[in-house]
Amino acid sequence: MGVIILDLTTGQYRPLDLPIEPEWGYSLAHGVSPSPDGARLVYSVVVVEDGEEITDVWTMQMDGQDKRLIHSVRGGVSCLSWSPNGSQILYVYQSISGQFFPGELHLLNIDDSSDRLLATDLPMPGESRYCPVWSPDDRYIAFVQLDSHPTFHPTLALVPGNAYFVDTVTGRVVKLSSFENRDVTYPIWSPDGRFVAFVSITIPSGEQILPGELWVVSTDGGQRYTLSGTVRWGNALTWLPPVSSEE
Repeated sequence: MGVIILDLTTGQYRPLDLPIEPEWGYSLAHGVSPSPDGARLVYSVVVVEDGEEITDVWTMQMDGQDKRLIHSVRGGVSCLSWSPNGSQILYVYQSISGQFFPGELHLLNIDDSSDRLLATDLPMPGESRYCPVWSPDDRYIAFVQLDSHPTFHPTLALVPGNAYFVDTVTGRVVKLSSFENRDVTYPIWSPDGRFVAFVSITIPSGEQILPGELWVVSTDGGQRYTLSGTVRWGNALTWLPPVSSEE
């Protein structure tokens, strides 16, 4: 598998070459994320040799030039995401890859490739509904943390957890919700960075999955309320930009 660049204005697309061709095993690229200025890409290349995964994190220009290996780990990497100012990349790491092994939230600096652990016990890496997200000002990252092991249902797995955010400068972690036996997904920041919204679903004891709730929590802890109790499982969220009015 490789990286494909699609020009939306012309409909033309072109593949970008993988930066590595192992003699043994196989490799695949995934987790592609463009930089905020649209000049570069970051993505990971997984090389599997003798059943062991080695993940390399690469950046390159949109034209495929200037390929740079900025990080390499034994295990899996998912949820790659540039900071809004383009200086850092967050990712979720697993020492043992697999949907139901917990992950770690890491921060990677572009300039010197230094790596920092910010949080542990992130649920189901690779699932977009649990991916951490940057605040608009680059300083904070909202994420979901496990409370216990996943609960399996006929068509899906639900993970008891809560919403948090971490200060990337100080490392301080703040808990945004205090649910019990609820699956929390799709954390997203308001455009002004004052609130985090997310979906919360009560984990049922039987097979029937009840509708979820849309919650909004202020980062200072002063406000916490639900906007809807009819959110379906798997519904993603987005904030609309503020509407300006002319006087």
